[in-house]
Amino acid sequence: MRRSKGKRPPDSTSLEGDEQALPAVKRPSIGSLTSEVAAADSAISEGRCFCRNLHEVPNILRKLADQIDEAIEHPLEKFPCPDRSHPKVTKATDVSELELRIRTPLSLRIYTEDEVTGKDGKEILVALVDAKGEVVKSFPEVKLNVDVLHGDFNSGNDRTWSKEDFDGHIVKKRDNKALLVGHRQVTLKGGFAKVIGLKFADNSSFVRTNEFRLGVQVAPPDCEGRRIREAITGPFRVLDRRGKRNGKHDVPRFNDEIWRLRSLMLRAWKQLKISCDFWL
Repeated sequence: MRRSKGKRPPDSTSLEGDEQALPAVKRPSIGSLTSEVAAADSAISEGRCFCRNLHEVPNILRKLADQIDEAIEHPLEKFPCPDRSHPKVTKATDVSELELRIRTPLSLRIYTEDEVTGKDGKEILVALVDAKGEVVKSFPEVKLNVDVLHGDFNSGNDRTWSKEDFDGHIVKKRDNKALLVGHRQVTLKGGFAKVIGLKFADNSSFVRTNEFRLGVQVAPPDCEGRRIREAITGPFRVLDRRGKRNGKHDVPRFNDEIWRLRSLMLRAWKQLKISCDFWL
């Protein structure tokens, strides 16, 4: 039988060896193909959303610029205090319902050149309170001015005065003579402020009532356009320091002389003492 010319048929043993030499190809499963298709679809959707948002950027910037211009032109309509916004100040603490209160009562008599303090030498404490009388600790920092008022201001203790009435009762100093010297401006922080380092340089004999009051108000331009009611002390007299040596004490001390009691003059006590020594 005649053999046909051509390639010899591959041997089975050689085919098996070639299959073992080639690396095994892993077929992808249906689940992996599904996840890859879903990931590609999500990436395409995100890309479309990103491109769509890019078209809206000019409109957003234009609206933001309009709001900034409006806030600059009308700041008081948006914020309770310009340039002093605070994240904790809410509508519940409306500025129109706030008022200042002086928590420390003053002595009934104060001498010139002595530091103005409360009774027993305590510091004068000012608090910012709401309509319920609670201290508003979340209010932003503001400056407070300390003024001298006439003693007959708010004689009825009704606390319904106006800003113009308060300013109209501020005492003007006499010519070429200071009235109140020291730290006349303090800082309200955390709802409290301390008035320290104040001294009277003139007495209260030149005013119609012979008495003064201290008043505390928010310094302009803090909270301009929004009223915080001012604080006032009770009336007191300011005496010349030259009479301090013969002055009476509000609270008698253990080692005080007898004439320091009220309604007992120094001259009368000396005459009484001389007459007693004469008869002994």
